Amino acid sequence: MKTYFKSILRSVKSNIARFVSIIVIMILGIAFVAGLGTLSPTIKDSFSAEMNKNRFYDIDVKCKLATGFTQEAVDTLTAMDEVDVLETRSCMDIWDNETRTRVYIYDGFDPKINTVELLDGAYPSALNEVLVERGSNELPSYAVGDTVTVQFNEMLKVDCKVVGVVGNSLIYDCFGEPFINPDTEEADEYLKKIVYFDREFFQLGTFFPKTDAYIRLSGMGERAYFSDSYMDEVESAIETLKTELGEDYEFLTVMENKSTAALDSYCDKVSVITLIFPIFFIAVSALVVMTTVTRMVEEERHIIGCLKSLGMSDGKISFKYLFLTIICCIISVAVGLIVGFAVLPTVIYPAFETMFYMPPMSGNLYPMMGIVAFIAMSAVVLSVTYAVCRTSLHEKPAQLLTAKAPKAGKKIWLEYLPFLWKPLSFKYKSSIRNIFRYKKHLIMTVLSVAGSTALAFAGFAILDVTDVLAETGGSFVGMKDSIAAIAVVVIIFALLLCVFVIYNLTNLNIGERKKEIATLDVLGYHSAERLGYIYREILMMAALGALVGLGLGMALVAFVLVYLEFGSVWDAKWTAYVFSFALVMLFVAITDLLLTSKILKIDMTTSLKSND
Repeated sequence: MKTYFKSILRSVKSNIARFVSIIVIMILGIAFVAGLGTLSPTIKDSFSAEMNKNRFYDIDVKCKLATGFTQEAVDTLTAMDEVDVLETRSCMDIWDNETRTRVYIYDGFDPKINTVELLDGAYPSALNEVLVERGSNELPSYAVGDTVTVQFNEMLKVDCKVVGVVGNSLIYDCFGEPFINPDTEEADEYLKKIVYFDREFFQLGTFFPKTDAYIRLSGMGERAYFSDSYMDEVESAIETLKTELGEDYEFLTVMENKSTAALDSYCDKVSVITLIFPIFFIAVSALVVMTTVTRMVEEERHIIGCLKSLGMSDGKISFKYLFLTIICCIISVAVGLIVGFAVLPTVIYPAFETMFYMPPMSGNLYPMMGIVAFIAMSAVVLSVTYAVCRTSLHEKPAQLLTAKAPKAGKKIWLEYLPFLWKPLSFKYKSSIRNIFRYKKHLIMTVLSVAGSTALAFAGFAILDVTDVLAETGGSFVGMKDSIAAIAVVVIIFALLLCVFVIYNLTNLNIGERKKEIATLDVLGYHSAERLGYIYREILMMAALGALVGLGLGMALVAFVLVYLEFGSVWDAKWTAYVFSFALVMLFVAITDLLLTSKILKIDMTTSLKSND
């Protein structure tokens, strides 16, 4: 047992750089997935808390009759067990001298449902004083002291003094409110004025019917406005209310509110990104971790052989490597979730201020996506670790204690094309042969770099698409900054992944080929030539991977944009292709340079004497 634990500690010590590499790559993957995965529920949670604070309605009952709500109808609703609080108001959209105007008439500005926040000025206290809604992307701004004219029809025109600017809790997006054409009852462009009368200080207030009855239901407590369970309860209550009131009324939920529908729709679009990109990220991360673990187990063949010779069971030997991998996974999920929750939502959340009047960010955490990513990555890594161990354990101790024969060199397909092969110099022929000689390393490098490039290209392409959004108008304009913020995060994480992927794979390559590098030293190769021997191969494989990644990136962007329902992959500018390829190759070169000292410090005598 003492030997067993010494073996574990020795493995940790000799492979500390690899363990750190595995941990960092898994942290990046989990942080990326957890951070983006919690974004949409955090936004909904934040608005749900604000809607509870503002006593948002559960049901908006609109009367279709020209006379509006009768007292009898109000009494009928109020007496129902399902109704906790009910308030009536007048609301109408009018064509005011070619200006689309919405008029609200309140019975005092201290409502029990749907609060109105005074942002500037005071509430009406004299005849025909009004409040106006704050300005937004489509709604012009008015100031206290301005005069606004409301022309209800050809015969009725009222000049009003603006005494205050307010924010209606029902209107919390910045896209502007659609004008509901009284003739067609359909949305027709955007409102240019929203004014609020207090019935007491409006000379014609008593003549306007009460068109809306806002209801908060009984027994609901703190509402989770965007949850399915909440909507099910509301729909059930609506069915009961319909049986009491009949057909002259329309029953609307919060999802028929324009701002709420816009928020819900946008969060769905964010969820598309948080579902598609993480799958790609997990795949690349898991691939690199698999390579590292596989190499570590293969390097310790002689240790496995010693342990088998001492009579240790296969299960206990396998557990050694599984245990080390589990430790990496535990550290990764702990740090990854913290980084993901603390950094990404905090960075991206303010970008939504171009679209919505953002409330304070909710402190609730939604770790499900991060946990799913952790489980997926851990399952792959542990499965591969176990499979590699089982492969080695099937061999006899004598075989394990003997080093594997080096891979035999042979002609590659390019050599059968003399018009391509002959013009190449010896160093390039050597590099190309080595690339195809170590096919596993080639595949891993190409796929890993391709994944990083695809993610980087997707980020740049989506940034270009937000230029397109700016031209489409409407709510898409507001999405520009928030989509751009997510795209920038994707690019940053893709490049970070590229750094650790290349560092890890190059490190593995150096470890596998110490004897070759030492031989070059014996043959009198200069430092630059020895470095070029390794770096040339890495850069060639990385360039191939980056080119493959551009193709994958185009497919990824096309897939994402189909679900986002705007833009096209062809909206990506040529710079997206150039920047993606150039930045990935730059980061590959910088990362390789960081390993220069490791190559130059390889001890010639020790390496040539080793059994690797």
